[in-house]
Amino acid sequence: MRKSWILVGLLLATGRPSSCSVATGLPADVPSTHWAAHSVSDVVRNGVLSLENGKFKGEKPVSHRQAAVALARMGQLLETHGWHGRLSVPAPDKIIVGIENGAWERQPVTKYAFAVMLARMADFVANGLPRPPAGADDLARSVILPPVTTLKIPVADPAYSALVFLTRGRMAGPDSPLLRPDAHDITAAEMGKALAQLAFGLNDRATPLGHNPDGSTKDSNDHHPKPKPNGT
Repeated sequence: MRKSWILVGLLLATGRPSSCSVATGLPADVPSTHWAAHSVSDVVRNGVLSLENGKFKGEKPVSHRQAAVALARMGQLLETHGWHGRLSVPAPDKIIVGIENGAWERQPVTKYAFAVMLARMADFVANGLPRPPAGADDLARSVILPPVTTLKIPVADPAYSALVFLTRGRMAGPDSPLLRPDAHDITAAEMGKALAQLAFGLNDRATPLGHNPDGSTKDSNDHHPKPKPNGT
C-alpha cells in the first residue's frame, strides 16, 4: 500500500513537456523558456504559491509546512471550482532531478518541481473529476479511506488550519508526511504520498456515483421500489 501511494502520486511526474504557449505573468527570476515556467505561472496566478520579494526562488527546497499549506489551498480551489488551469498534459521529464546524487525517493523537492506537481495534478483533477449536483445523495463516500485524523500539533502552528481542511476531507491520512509540518525538506517519496492522498480524498468528495444503502448500484431505475430481503 505504501508504494501505491507513492506511485499514484508521481504518475504526473513523467512524460513529454507541455506544448502550451509561453507562460505569462512570470516572476522576474523565472525565464519564459524554463521547463517549469507554465506551472510557476499557474500556481502563482491561482494563489497556491506566493513570491518572496517578487521572486519565485525555484531552486529552494520545499518544507513539510509549506507543502501542507499549498496543498490545502489547491484542494480548496478544486472543491469550489476555483482553479484556473490548462488542458491535462504530462509533466516534463526534467522534473526528475537529483538521481545522480542517490535514490530519487530521498531527494528534496524544489519549488520548481513542486509547482509542476501541483499544476499538473490540479489540471487533471479539475478536468477529469465530475461534480455532484446540489443536494445529491451522499452515497459515494469510501469506507476504505482512513477516518479523520486527529491532529497533534498546536493550534498556533502556521499549517494548522491547512491540515484541518486536509484531514477533515480525508485528503491527508494518518501516515501523511504533512502531519509533521516542520521546516525540514519534503522528499520526492513523501510528496508522492501526499499528492496521492489528496487525489483520493478529492475523488471521494467529488464523485457522485456509488451504492445505495441496500448495496445495489445507483442507476436510472432507482425510483422503483427495491424488493425486501424476504421477497415481499
